[in-house]
Amino acid sequence: MVHGISLIEGVILMQKTRRKESGFTMIEVLISLAIFSFALLAIASMQIMSIRTNSVAASMTTANILAQSMIDRIHSDPSNVTNFAASPTINLNGWQAEVANNLPEGLGAVAVAPVSLNSNRVRVTVSWKQCDSDPDPNNKNHQVVLTTIM
Repeated sequence: MVHGISLIEGVILMQKTRRKESGFTMIEVLISLAIFSFALLAIASMQIMSIRTNSVAASMTTANILAQSMIDRIHSDPSNVTNFAASPTINLNGWQAEVANNLPEGLGAVAVAPVSLNSNRVRVTVSWKQCDSDPDPNNKNHQVVLTTIM
């Protein structure tokens, strides 16, 4: 006898305590797995949205650079603002080919309209279709429009 408890009573007491300290139940494990899988699905959908948004942002940056490039070309040859399509310095056809090569279904357009006797409004439009998995067709058409007075 140790401290008033027999050896057999001590073993029985230890077995009772071990039963109370058993591991997780199957239901607890299933609930935690369900919560974990929902969290992983949310993270995966955020990752897909992030990739799609980055793709649109990259195309938008390219379109802005191309539109600004055409405005810079027209600024470099101010005497041919009204006749920009025939100017070899401005090279409208080369710019439109550059737009088509750098953006999916890319189109570039330039419009010049007189504002006053000595100034013209130049409007450069770059449009493209974003090739992504978005099911909404309205989200596929994009355009950048830059306007300046010369």
